[in-house]
Amino acid sequence: MAQEGFKNGTIAVVTAVASCLVIGNAQARQFVSTAWMGHSADLGVGRRVATRPSSLTVHEIVRVMRENGFPISAIAEMARVERKTIYSWLDQTAVVRPQNDERIRSLFSLLKESTGGHYRQLYRVWNQKGADGRSLREDLAAEVLDPDAVRRRIEALGPTMERYAKFEAKREAKPPRHGGNPVLDDLPGAAVSS
Repeated sequence: MAQEGFKNGTIAVVTAVASCLVIGNAQARQFVSTAWMGHSADLGVGRRVATRPSSLTVHEIVRVMRENGFPISAIAEMARVERKTIYSWLDQTAVVRPQNDERIRSLFSLLKESTGGHYRQLYRVWNQKGADGRSLREDLAAEVLDPDAVRRRIEALGPTMERYAKFEAKREAKPPRHGGNPVLDDLPGAAVSS
């Protein structure tokens, strides 16, 4: 029975790899990129195959990070890959390597835990140097990610991030007077007629 399960799993792997290489099947790419993890899920054809423990795929994590304030260049720098790789992940045209998968998940988990997923303010303080002369950017892009150092840096930058958050909330609460142009909206008494 165990031998048959192994055989079926091997067939699923070969099928997924072939699908990925020949027709670019997104499910197959996702499977191939995550088969190294020891968890199982339905491939959609009645077979159970290996997959990630998290409910989000790497392309979904990158999309969430981007939509919540991190530019592609910052995500690429933190993941220690090129920008074009991030775009490929978003398009689901590239297989995510296990080490990149692990790093993106670690970063996402760490930053979500530390900031609640509000990355815009975090990116605003990205380059600010701490007392030790290092920036959050350097900590997040380090070859070996030190979660404790990142948490301490984010905690130290907390008051600055709160100021930015208040400023943005105040700005967003103000109704646009000139078609949403922040330069014209912030000018006192500027009158633009159409």
